[in-house]
Amino acid sequence: MNELFSEKVFAGKSTYFFDIQYTVDEYLYLTITESKKMADNSFRRNKIMVFEEDFQPFSHCLNKTRDYLK
Repeated sequence: MNELFSEKVFAGKSTYFFDIQYTVDEYLYLTITESKKMADNSFRRNKIMVFEEDFQPFSHCLNKTRDYLK
């Protein structure tokens, strides 16, 4: 199992999954997955992958966005 961290957030009709895993080459990456229930009871999933070398700028931008919303 290459999963190090997993967290789930329920938000209205969507559920967000935050997962930190290792690649087969042992590099860390983050996936943020949105799962949304559709009218026909199927689920639509959208996924963003952020690799280890991009954690710092991604985190910085996310923190700035959070601070703006406060």
